[in-house]
Amino acid sequence: MIFVGVDIGTTRTKALLYDAATGERRVVARATPVRTSAAGDLRDADAVLATVVDAVGGALSGLDAADRSRVRGLGVTSLSEEMVLLGADGRSLG
Repeated sequence: MIFVGVDIGTTRTKALLYDAATGERRVVARATPVRTSAAGDLRDADAVLATVVDAVGGALSGLDAADRSRVRGLGVTSLSEEMVLLGADGRSLG
């Protein structure tokens, strides 16, 4: 089984791939996009999503189709309540 973890941090967004069968760990980090405003630092959801997709893609790069089919879980953590996961209906998932 392969698991992927994502941490959307204040300065870096990291994707971790963990292969439970081999013990392999792979971490890919990207700068978290930040826009400075009078109200403080803000994150654009589309830019953050693009960064997450890029980091996860980097963590999964090099895996063939058979290994990608072994991915069994995805965990996401973020900047407290600043980022909220939404379902297809637009409602918060947690």
